[in-house]
Amino acid sequence: MKNGFTLFELLIVLSIAVILSGSSYFAYTKWLRWNDLQANSFVIEQALKSTRNLALAQKEPAELKLIDKTKLQIQQKFKLKQIQYLHGPISKLQWVGSGRTQERIQFDADGTTHGQQGSVRLCMKHLSEGKKIVINHAGRIYTSNFECNPN
Repeated sequence: MKNGFTLFELLIVLSIAVILSGSSYFAYTKWLRWNDLQANSFVIEQALKSTRNLALAQKEPAELKLIDKTKLQIQQKFKLKQIQYLHGPISKLQWVGSGRTQERIQFDADGTTHGQQGSVRLCMKHLSEGKKIVINHAGRIYTSNFECNPN
């Protein structure tokens, strides 16, 4: 009797390993994209809350601008207060409110959204599901998932 493996047995084990690693690669890259989307959603939600809290604390309007799809700028009376950077490339990032797409949202001194209501929608390439952050007139912020077409 021989001790060891035949060439055929080694080829079978190697082919199974290649199939498993190939399928896990695609699942892993999808998970990485979803993780970036979750992180960006969190950053935007926190920036919205910070802007609202700034308006309430200073008793002056404050606004949040989406710049270059990579950063958020919080300003008050045309003075820059804070910049927050997003994680990873976003294929779609837009504030949709009052029937039109805008680049900013303003919170009044009482924490309301200056008559605006709408949502910030995030989509990433190769993901069919995105995140939507909804802001109502009262300035309340809610997060939900939605189907998106990232192309």
